[in-house]
Amino acid sequence: MKTLYYILLTLFVSILLISCGGGGGTSFSTPNSDTNENNAPIFTSNDTVTANENQTSAITLVATDEDNDTISYDINDTTTFDINSSSGVVTFKIAPDYETKIQYIFIASAFDGTVEVNQTVTINIVNDPNEEENDAPIDILLSVANLAENNSADATVGTLSTTDVDSSSFTYRLVSGSNDTDNGSFTIVGDSLSINISTDYEVKDSYSIRVRTKDNQSAFYEKAFIITITNVDEISYFTTTPVTTAILEDVSGYEYIANVKDVDSKILEGSHTIPSGFVVFGIDGNNTNDMNITIQGTPSDDQVANGLHFDLRTADGAIQSFDINVTEVNDKPTHTTVDDRNISYGAANDVFIVSIEDGDSNPEQNITVSIDSNDTNFVVASISPANIIDSGTITITLEAKNPGDANITVTLIDDGGVENDGENNTTF
Repeated sequence: MKTLYYILLTLFVSILLISCGGGGGTSFSTPNSDTNENNAPIFTSNDTVTANENQTSAITLVATDEDNDTISYDINDTTTFDINSSSGVVTFKIAPDYETKIQYIFIASAFDGTVEVNQTVTINIVNDPNEEENDAPIDILLSVANLAENNSADATVGTLSTTDVDSSSFTYRLVSGSNDTDNGSFTIVGDSLSINISTDYEVKDSYSIRVRTKDNQSAFYEKAFIITITNVDEISYFTTTPVTTAILEDVSGYEYIANVKDVDSKILEGSHTIPSGFVVFGIDGNNTNDMNITIQGTPSDDQVANGLHFDLRTADGAIQSFDINVTEVNDKPTHTTVDDRNISYGAANDVFIVSIEDGDSNPEQNITVSIDSNDTNFVVASISPANIIDSGTITITLEAKNPGDANITVTLIDDGGVENDGENNTTF
């Protein structure tokens, strides 16, 4: 029963729709699903406009939107222009100059919150007929274009100036182009040209740079300069370094061969300061550009305290000074000569004096003295004192006990040790 009811209801609705459509009175349409689709903004402002030089107005971007959406604007060149994103007003950051650039192109965008559209905008700059035409610079001058070698690394070369009939304010910079080979070795600050390196005439005698001057209306002129390096008569110089480690007194034979060169002139030997015991053994190459000076010698005991000092010189003023310490080697004590003695049995004792020194100039040493007879049956020997500091005298007493011969030995021993093959004792 319910099934029949639904069938009859369906037929009734179908008949009703057919009769309505066929009668031509009231129309019926199915709602369109596209009625809510967003419509993209459309630019209505021109894509090519003109702008006067020497002012900042550029263009006002305008776009319409069928949906009445709020539109925001942007451009891809915010280095040259400013833009108000709401109003679409575009202005130059710096007023354009027709003589410098006559056209600007950027891409503008309009965004309605859903869809963004782009437009390429060209702005042609219009020359101001009332503006006085600027004359470009016609020359650059450099006050000094040469530099003596061996300069400091920040030395000033000269001052730049510009020849221009209608401008008095200029900026300078180094630029790429013909003869710019050595730009990297120079710096311009204001109108002052300086060099960044110390020059050597024997290595490089000229430098090439390229300079641009620009007036206050951006007109410019470029010019290449050759900076000439002048030779300076340099004194000779020592190329070798002496060995200055300590040497042993009275033992080590010292030799040093000093080499001297001069890139400009011939070398002449100067007056040397050399310690005693040393000599200039030979000069090889005097009056040439390459000379050897050989010194030789052996230090003495009296040079231990103050060491050795050398000054080697050339006639043009070059000097090499150096010092060497002298290490002491202990020397054995010394004494005055003692001859064989003859004493009479039964007579008074033989008494005599001997002078003694430690053999070294520094430091003071303690000397121990001893005496011995090889046969006390014949001679008994004694000595006084048994110790001496640095130097002094000893008294030797010989007493004859019986007729005959005896050998008397005196031994001197200092406290200097035997390091470096030193000697610390002697006998007589």
